[in-house]
Amino acid sequence: MSTLTKQDREYIAGSLATLAVSGTVAAVLIPPYAAVISITIATSVVLYRMMVNHRKMSQSVARQNEILYQQTESYYSVLTMLGVSGPLPFTRGYSASPDFLRLIANHVLLRKPSVILEASSGLSTVILAYCCKKLGTGRVISLEHLKEYADKTNRLLAEHGLSDFATVHHTPLKNTTIGDRTYHWYSIDSIKFPETIDCIVVDGPVSGEHPYCRYPALPLFFDKMPDGSSLIMDDAFRKNEREVASMWEKELAGKIDTALIDCEKGALQVTRKNA
Repeated sequence: MSTLTKQDREYIAGSLATLAVSGTVAAVLIPPYAAVISITIATSVVLYRMMVNHRKMSQSVARQNEILYQQTESYYSVLTMLGVSGPLPFTRGYSASPDFLRLIANHVLLRKPSVILEASSGLSTVILAYCCKKLGTGRVISLEHLKEYADKTNRLLAEHGLSDFATVHHTPLKNTTIGDRTYHWYSIDSIKFPETIDCIVVDGPVSGEHPYCRYPALPLFFDKMPDGSSLIMDDAFRKNEREVASMWEKELAGKIDTALIDCEKGALQVTRKNA
C-alpha cells in the first residue's frame, strides 16, 4: 500500500470538512436536497484546489526547466571557453554549480591573478587550474579537510595535465580562534603561503554543526590581498553565509565592497578597496 503524501492528506481532510459543513448547512436549510448539495459543493471545492495546485506545479516545473537550461548553458560555456579535454566530476550535490564555475572562470581570465587560494576542492579546482593554463600564468592553492577528496582532486589534476597549476593540500579542520570567537577552519600552519594572494574562492568548509566556519577566509588572508583583489564565496543565499557576509561588512567597513551575484546558490563577491 502506498503512503499518502501531505498533499493527499490535505485534500482528503479538506474534502471531508467541506462535505460535513455543507451537509450540515443543507440539512438545516433544504433537508430534501442535503446530500446532493453537500456533495456538489465538496466536489467543486476539491476541483478548485486541484486546479490551483496544478497551476503551482506548472510554474514550478517551468522554473526548474529555466534553471536547467541556465546551468547547461553555463557548463557548456565553461568547457568550450577553457578547452577542457577529458571527463569531469558531476556538478550536483556539494559540487559548485555551473553558473558559479562560469563566474569564477570569467573573473580569473579577466583579472589574471598570480595566486588563487581556494577553500575546498573538487571540480572548481580543476576549472581554476584550466584558467591558469589558458593564461599561461598563476597557480591554485586549494585547502581540503578530507584526505580522500584531496587525493582524488590531485589525481584528477594530474589526469588533465594541470598539476603544475594547482595543488590540493590535506588540511583537517580544527578550532581556530579569531578575536574572541572560535571557528572550525582548515589547519594551515604547515603551509607556506606567498606574500600576495590575488583571488580567494570560498566553497567550504560545509557549514553544518559549525555555521560560521567560512568566516576565517577573509580576516586570515585580508592582509595578503592587494587593493582591488576579490574573494568570491558560493552558497551566498544560505542563512549562515549571509550572516558571515554581514560580519565581514561590519568588521571591515570602509575597506571592502560587497556584491551579491544571482547564481543558483548565490555568490558573494568581496573586493578590497584601494587604500
